[in-house]
Amino acid sequence: QGAQVTAPADGTIEFAGAFRSYGQVVILNPGGGYRILIAGMDEITAGTGEFLRAGEPLGRMGRGPSSVTLLGDVVQSGRPVLYIEFRNSTDAIDSDPWWIGGMKEARG
Repeated sequence: QGAQVTAPADGTIEFAGAFRSYGQVVILNPGGGYRILIAGMDEITAGTGEFLRAGEPLGRMGRGPSSVTLLGDVVQSGRPVLYIEFRNSTDAIDSDPWWIGGMKEARG
């Protein structure tokens, strides 16, 4: 709760604001036809059109808990969740190659 959210890659912010049921959303354009959608924040501290380097702050998680969080098959109450989606053009893509070591190593 209240954690700072940073840019996962260098890129330009194409959208920053409230979006439907996602809450506060940032869409980051790192180039090459890719977009990174980051949602679940309570506050956005960077603006549309701004260029960020990887690791620079773009928002903060909420201090209050979300009502219900689904992690895999487990429902947990009172835990904020950061949602990240990688897209190429209009298609969602597997984010595994974007993370150092991939998800297999992170779960290992």
